[in-house]
Amino acid sequence: MRKIIVLLLFIGILGVVPCMAQSLTPTVISSFGGYFSNTSGSLSATVAEMTMVESFNSAGIFLTQGFQQPEEWYASVNEEPQSDGTISIYPNPSNGKFSITINSPENGSAQIYLYDMLGQKTLSMQMNIATGLNNENIDIQRYAMGIYFLKYLYTGDNGEKKSEVIKINLVH
Repeated sequence: MRKIIVLLLFIGILGVVPCMAQSLTPTVISSFGGYFSNTSGSLSATVAEMTMVESFNSAGIFLTQGFQQPEEWYASVNEEPQSDGTISIYPNPSNGKFSITINSPENGSAQIYLYDMLGQKTLSMQMNIATGLNNENIDIQRYAMGIYFLKYLYTGDNGEKKSEVIKINLVH
């Protein structure tokens, strides 16, 4: 009987030991911060660092996506001042309806192109330009919110050419 109890105890110990696995918890090394978790997820925060981390787990496997870096990085677009004030766009930012006003000293024609942030052409149109003020209303409300670039290419009847690029902010 004693051998059976020792054998059952030995089998019990061997059965429990593999169930005790190493547990991993996300760790952030920084001057100040913390780690918080609940049943729906976890949050790792640090002071003076930009943090974007998302973790998933399934069957004991952890996958962490994101980054923590000491500096803030961003993309930006430098705005060039308009060269001679011949073209203006208003309102800007716009809800998708805006007006292009062109003040021309002579007759000519203009090509208008609208590009998204990926450089894809989303609109193309031609305008006949008369001497003086010319106005064209454009409606791009169906476009996604974001930054667009309007490229203006003017060719005067005397062969003079001008071009400008203007940033348009589309907000809904």
